[in-house]
Amino acid sequence: MGREAGFIALNAGMASGAEAVLVPEHPVDLAALCRHLEESHRMKKLSSIVIVAEGAAKGADVVDYIKEHTYLSPNLTVLGYVQRGGAPSAYDALMAGRFAQKAIDSLLADTYNCVVGLIDNRVVATPYSEAEALRYPLDENLFNLVHLLGR
Repeated sequence: MGREAGFIALNAGMASGAEAVLVPEHPVDLAALCRHLEESHRMKKLSSIVIVAEGAAKGADVVDYIKEHTYLSPNLTVLGYVQRGGAPSAYDALMAGRFAQKAIDSLLADTYNCVVGLIDNRVVATPYSEAEALRYPLDENLFNLVHLLGR
C-alpha cells in the first residue's frame, strides 16, 4: 500500500516514532537519510525506524543504499499481512459494525459497485468510479512533525 499516497506510511511513522518516512509525495534523498541516521547513531540512539511507502522507493533498495554508504547495518521488514494481524481495538470493532451496516443498507437500496469508507467522519458508500478518482493531499504538518520528532 502507498503506491500513490503516503498517508498510511506517514501515520505509521508518527505512531512508531520513526526517524524518517519516505512517501511518494516528497522526493527521496537517500544521501540525506544516511547523514541523518549516522547523526542519530553518533548521538547514541541505538536504533532507528525508517518507514518506506511503496511508491516512494523499494525497501530493499533503501537498505542496500544505507549499507553501501554508511557504517550502519540496517534490517528490512516487509510487513505485508503482518500489519493486518492482531486484535482489533474498540475503534476497529465500532468501525467494522458501521461499515457493515452501510454495506447492508446499500444492498437493500439496490446500490451496487461501491466501496464503503469514512469521509469527513461519515460512513459513506462511494461508487468505484468515483472512489478511484479521490485523492487527498498528504498532511504536510504531520509530515514535518514526524521528521522533527525523529531528530
